[in-house]
Amino acid sequence: MFVDVWPISLFPDDIPVPEAESVLSSEERQRADRFRFPKHAIRYRQCHAAMRHVLGRYLNVSPGKVELTHGSRGKPRLAGRSNLRFNLSHSGDLALLAVSAGLDVGVDVEAIRHDLPVDGLARFFTVAERERLLAMRSGEKERTFFRWWTRKEAVLKADGSGLSGGLDRLDISNSPPDLVRFPDDGEQRWRVQDLEVEAGYAAAVAAPDGEWQVRWRRMNEA
Repeated sequence: MFVDVWPISLFPDDIPVPEAESVLSSEERQRADRFRFPKHAIRYRQCHAAMRHVLGRYLNVSPGKVELTHGSRGKPRLAGRSNLRFNLSHSGDLALLAVSAGLDVGVDVEAIRHDLPVDGLARFFTVAERERLLAMRSGEKERTFFRWWTRKEAVLKADGSGLSGGLDRLDISNSPPDLVRFPDDGEQRWRVQDLEVEAGYAAAVAAPDGEWQVRWRRMNEA
């Protein structure tokens, strides 16, 4: 079984805004209009239009005909009975879309920033993770922080809870390689995999534990 990962470049010329606008739903257009800064509105339109183009390929419908709704905890999903699952993340000039047939997926990408107060943000991690993180040297501490953050957020998005699910509920430091489990969630385990993306970003994808593989896809594929 595969989890398809689609990288989407959000440079302004790659996905023209008028073209993006034409395939968005009224809800998506309204949300884009609420962004304070035009740059953020443009990126939102671009990555959501690209998502619609990709999902339309799987469903064999035009991008504007892709019908979206939300699950009980707010995670976007396809309307109707399709078993296709997807998740979208974007940061800076890069977006990632993860798509799978039947597997709940989560993906996260973060532009690595060197001005973040990593020591302060470590409060969102478990006690064991904080202790390990704060003992690291500066460069290693930054890399580890973004690696752990993207892995945690990918799992929380796959689970459907998002950041409201609590980054401190997942202990990456004590988990078996690539496997994590919510302590209060029975035997459900999630497998998370780091993604090799362009320099300056950290990324990860997650889905239920099993024999799935990541398959990279490209927007310009026939």
